[in-house]
Amino acid sequence: MASRRQIVGLERSPQQGTPSSMYIIVVGCGSIGSRMIELAIADRHEVVLIEERADRAEAAARRYDARVLHANIAHGDILKEAGGDKADALIATTSDDSANLMTMFLGRQAGIRSLVTLVSQTDHVPLFERLGVQILTDPDVIVARHLYGFVRQPAIVEFVTLPGGGDLFEIVVAPGSPLVGKSLAEVGEAKLLPESTLILTVERGELLLPGRGATTLQAADHLRIYSQSTLKSDQLRVFTG
Repeated sequence: MASRRQIVGLERSPQQGTPSSMYIIVVGCGSIGSRMIELAIADRHEVVLIEERADRAEAAARRYDARVLHANIAHGDILKEAGGDKADALIATTSDDSANLMTMFLGRQAGIRSLVTLVSQTDHVPLFERLGVQILTDPDVIVARHLYGFVRQPAIVEFVTLPGGGDLFEIVVAPGSPLVGKSLAEVGEAKLLPESTLILTVERGELLLPGRGATTLQAADHLRIYSQSTLKSDQLRVFTG
């Protein structure tokens, strides 16, 4: 590429979205950025990628139905070229905190409503917090905790550590669980769950029941649960018996 501002794959028309689709600008096309683009395109959002590395920009132009700018967002009016004036979201996914911070600053100046960024070093978090942006720190640690959740408790079907703190997981009620036959109101009265734990939904076959007091639990129910802190093995026995 002769120019750092060259548009790669300009002849390709971005995928047309639904009336509720968003215009999303992604900065960085590493492993996380690539996955973000795939998810956004699959949901029929319009995506523009800004990537400084020529090889990644060229590969992205071949792979994705998206507009790709081979550029450094800090140079010139790259964000404006990318459509920052109409963007619904700006997402910084590079491993360079200074580049991500600059991206968030420019996004704030442009008035982009949703600003989301990776932060590699936790001591940099206060700098991003001053801009009022959404932050994801230590993605590798989050993945490790996700995997460890399955190892620590095989009864857990799905486990996600939320960026803002707390865990979201799905677990199956075992036949020997003390929850079987009790309504959620009775579970609360008996204090069978920690106060910081909330049952969001109950999935029973094809039925999806709300996590309300009148809902009575049965064996084999799939519970989707939010907990402010990671539950220990002895606390999980209330589900597994």
